[in-house]
Amino acid sequence: MKRIFTIILTSLVSLTCLAQAQVTIVSRKEKLADFPTKTLKVVLPGEDYVSMALREALRNAWSVSAYEFCGPAEFNALKEKDGYYFMVPYKNEGKKYDGITYLTVVKSGAKELGDMMELATMPLAPGDEPLGREGAYMPAILDVMQRHIERSLVEGSKNISSMVEKAPKASTMDLVIDETDLGSGISEKLRAKKLQGVVKSSAEAAAIFQDAAARTEVGYTISPTEPGTGAVCYKMLFDARTHSLYYFEKHKISESNGRGFLKKDISKLTAGRK
Repeated sequence: MKRIFTIILTSLVSLTCLAQAQVTIVSRKEKLADFPTKTLKVVLPGEDYVSMALREALRNAWSVSAYEFCGPAEFNALKEKDGYYFMVPYKNEGKKYDGITYLTVVKSGAKELGDMMELATMPLAPGDEPLGREGAYMPAILDVMQRHIERSLVEGSKNISSMVEKAPKASTMDLVIDETDLGSGISEKLRAKKLQGVVKSSAEAAAIFQDAAARTEVGYTISPTEPGTGAVCYKMLFDARTHSLYYFEKHKISESNGRGFLKKDISKLTAGRK
């Protein structure tokens, strides 16, 4: 009898936990259901390069909701109130600072940005000194974020990495990699073997991407301007025309692994190509 009671109690506890988990998912979807009807407040600190590039990228790419710009003062005045959505470029300040500027979309209701309900977050640019090419790729980052938001409103919360799509057959696509995105461990022998015609200057790669070249995948990495050991490098591969995300990885920078695409990344990106 005692054993039967224990089994029943365990089952009830399991069912209760499952029900709570389901309520949490539904509650999150319900709380975010008004996003398409709200005006997204884009928080920009001033006229720095990242802010200006983001303004232009939003004009060309953002369509999932209405938006308007605001300053940090308005954000601070509204962040703890209910019913507001914010897009915020930010850096992990203090000891957590990793030399990268991120872009996040959150719902208001907390004192600190990190405590707000997150809809999507992506790396955006080096945190200290942008290289001047970031504006070319911001529309793609915004596209991935808004597709992620649209999916999460229907399916529940998912990680950005879930937005990586299956790439078309490699032999049908051209590959373009900015020469500054190649890691220091990429030898001339490897370049000659797998990267013939692939590596372009920063200006060429950005122009190809901005021209929305057909059947073309363009690599892009984001890392600190002067990365130290332990810093993170994000590596992405976008379809130049559709902005589909075909590759999204990161690694910690070390003495043996600098920033940019590593040898193993190149092997994956060039597999199946002529």
